[in-house]
Amino acid sequence: MPTWPQTRLLITLAVVVLIIMEPVSWMTAPISPCIVNPENYGAYYANHNECPTFHVFLIVLVARVFEHFGDPNWVVADFTVVLALSTICLWVVTWRAGVRQSRDTVAFIGETRRIGEAQVRAYVDITQVRLILLMPQIVGAGETTLIRIFAKNTGQSPARNFLWHPSIQFIGSLRPGVAAEQKLGANWREMSGVGIAAGQEHDDGAMLGRAPLRDEQPTISAVIRVRIDFEFDDVFGGHHVGETYFAGIFQRKIMGFDQTDLGSTQWQGALRRTNALRDWDSVAKTERA
Repeated sequence: MPTWPQTRLLITLAVVVLIIMEPVSWMTAPISPCIVNPENYGAYYANHNECPTFHVFLIVLVARVFEHFGDPNWVVADFTVVLALSTICLWVVTWRAGVRQSRDTVAFIGETRRIGEAQVRAYVDITQVRLILLMPQIVGAGETTLIRIFAKNTGQSPARNFLWHPSIQFIGSLRPGVAAEQKLGANWREMSGVGIAAGQEHDDGAMLGRAPLRDEQPTISAVIRVRIDFEFDDVFGGHHVGETYFAGIFQRKIMGFDQTDLGSTQWQGALRRTNALRDWDSVAKTERA
């Protein structure tokens, strides 16, 4: 439903009232008693005992007003009334302009503050993810998934309470198109986060348990996809959440193993950042670690 401005609404109502009162006055003119004294509106109305119509009332009213303006006895009173009305109108206009200016000033200050905070607040992103499938200590026990992330604050102020949560999908060559998924516990948001200073990098790791890569025969290659959900607070009280995706192809060495700074592994491969994987939730999950 459209909303009319107050001034337009009042003017419209006044015009409607004037339009309605004219025909009503014509219909009620022959009916006594009159709202006004007919003798004050000429001999016709006095002699015929008929009430003046609405337009006659307005004409006489306007004539009397002009008559008073021409009367020297009414000059001071007229001037006082005009001065009072002018003062009231000026006060109303000034008050409305002040209210509008105050509202615009508040909006301008709020927008300036928002832009300023956006320029200097913390901006955290996951720049790199490393994944190692550690060799089992016991033959046949299966590899253990170890993941390490690197997060950097590219903003101009510290990030507070930084938390992250990895989800990993394994798509093995023995079962093409079928994904097994590993992820940490669902209560990760209840943990205590860490702070990241402006321009600094933070790295952290997590052990996710046995990787779901074995069927009746050992998996020799797999597509591994990783989603990192993260969140942090800025110094202005804002709370920010985000997610990044990484993917890569890993292959098992037939003979021997590699020694890395994170441990020994028979798997070779690296994760690279990718666009959001829209089919993440639609890929069938056959196992959750």
